[in-house]
Amino acid sequence: MRKLDDDESDLNVSLMIEISMFNKLVTAAFMPKIRKSGLTLPQVHVLMILFREKRPLTVSELIEFTISTSGNTDVVVNNLIKAGLVLKKKDKTDKRKRLVELTEAGLEKASKEYKDYMVSVVKVLSPSSTAQKQELFSEFKKLNKGIRENF
Repeated sequence: MRKLDDDESDLNVSLMIEISMFNKLVTAAFMPKIRKSGLTLPQVHVLMILFREKRPLTVSELIEFTISTSGNTDVVVNNLIKAGLVLKKKDKTDKRKRLVELTEAGLEKASKEYKDYMVSVVKVLSPSSTAQKQELFSEFKKLNKGIRENF
């Protein structure tokens, strides 16, 4: 592992602070809409992921997308099942796997929440150009991969 000089160390710490601050500010900006939806943040995440992917997902895939634990993901999915927004069924090709998919009510709710979410996303990301967003996306993909491989 290479030794970092003080300037690079300061930059790394400053970058981590900015990333953390951005995450907190985005969450704070979205929370009023999430509360209004009657769902929790993790429930909205699961609905948005299922809506975006346009296919049923295994619980393992949801865990990977949400970076959550299996226990927490199960609670979120079970609460969404109780709300009639998702259902869980056996995978036809592998009976050990359970697939989570949107119900009609879940699709309707996810569609509405997604539209509201996108209005906020556009506002949050409006200071950046398309090229800057693509560059950020690429950099975060690399950083996420590095974290997954090293921790």
